[in-house]
Amino acid sequence: MKTAYHIAKNTFFIVFSNVTTKIIAIIITIYLARYLGASDFGKYTFVITYLMMFGFIAGFGLDPVVIKNIAKNTTTAEKMMSNSILIRILTSSASIFLAVAGIHILNYPPDTIYYVQLLSGILLFQGISYLIESFFQSQLKMQFSAISQICSKLVLGILIYYAVQNKWGLSDIFLAYVFSEMLRTFISFIYSKRMLHYKLQFEPRYCMNLIKQSLPFVFGYGLLVVFNRFDILMLSIMKEDIAVGFYSAAFKLTESVLFIPSALSATLMPIMAKQFDTNIEKLKCTYKIGTKYIFMIIFPLIVGGTILGEKIIIYIYTENFSNSIFVFQLLTLTIIFNSLNSIQTSIIVSVNKQQLNNLSISICIILNIMLNLIFIPKYSYVGAGIATFVSAIVLYLFGFYFIYKMLDIQPLNFEIIKLVLSSIFMAIILISTNLSLIGEILMGFTIYMITIVLTKCISMDDYRILK
Repeated sequence: MKTAYHIAKNTFFIVFSNVTTKIIAIIITIYLARYLGASDFGKYTFVITYLMMFGFIAGFGLDPVVIKNIAKNTTTAEKMMSNSILIRILTSSASIFLAVAGIHILNYPPDTIYYVQLLSGILLFQGISYLIESFFQSQLKMQFSAISQICSKLVLGILIYYAVQNKWGLSDIFLAYVFSEMLRTFISFIYSKRMLHYKLQFEPRYCMNLIKQSLPFVFGYGLLVVFNRFDILMLSIMKEDIAVGFYSAAFKLTESVLFIPSALSATLMPIMAKQFDTNIEKLKCTYKIGTKYIFMIIFPLIVGGTILGEKIIIYIYTENFSNSIFVFQLLTLTIIFNSLNSIQTSIIVSVNKQQLNNLSISICIILNIMLNLIFIPKYSYVGAGIATFVSAIVLYLFGFYFIYKMLDIQPLNFEIIKLVLSSIFMAIILISTNLSLIGEILMGFTIYMITIVLTKCISMDDYRILK
């Protein structure tokens, strides 16, 4: 009962903060896309994406180490946070230096180089925020993360609105971004200090032990960042900013949905780590339940998004982004594979087999780069979408195979079949009607909810298993 309550509470705050921040982020994205146009929006997206590729150096794999170790033994929290903060400051500083040096080496235009230098400070602020939020996650106290994330995103939204109304340029928009991340770090720090009296501390042996534990994760996170973002970098190098803009407009919408499986997976990760040490059968049940509910939420979204893709793009971005329609429908199909991969990653980390994640992502990165090199020259941003779609499927299949071999888990069962049939029924109704976008979304949601209730896809047995 206590475990189920904490999971539900933590999931609520993670989902609430993610829903709120994602809604604000999507509004900001739409607002900026309409204001900047496809070309400048492509430049804006590239700068942020480029810096995100250096985030794994700033993080250096410490976050999951903090979550796992403190969740298992809370008495280590003060010592671990004191040393981890110092490591994070050093790694973040290194990532800033490498990002700025890299953009000069790549010989981008002067304005792009300037924007990267201006925005690079977020690597430090985000790095510290993520570490503190990992501590909150280990204690199942994600309400504090929710407060800092929502406040910073609200401030960013207000500043972006003011910038657009006053016709400010990209440099002012990037400064607003830096300020909002600084605010997030400050709020998280204040709450964490109320819970834990940590300080900057350097214990050589202890720090080296943390770094040793982090190495598999830093490599894995680096691979994951490259896997998820390298297409935009390649598109930027091989094509013009406007192609990046069309691709990013579609990508941003599909990416925003992934917070849902990420939130559930993040909540279940410390739980599954404990269950691996105490009860393997319960671990298997937790994974199956997590997979089921991710599928329940995500699959109808990709069905609806594919069918209503044209209406969605025109309604959100106007006809100026009509070139984004097909790539949006294509990227929508990747959502289910990326969503299921999030909980696959969590359980593989929980059973101390992170190297398997690294192996599968490494192979998929090579595949993704090869596909981008083949398709981008001929099909531009659509080619990048094809490469992303194929790579997402292959990555999911790797995770499916590893989990089946390690734990003999087969999450695809009759419950999943019922969810697929419910979504197909919803799709048939949507195709046969011609309502407004909002009307079709509401109708599809209503039909799907009625169907999953009638087929008893939601079960109280799931809740009892998590007690």
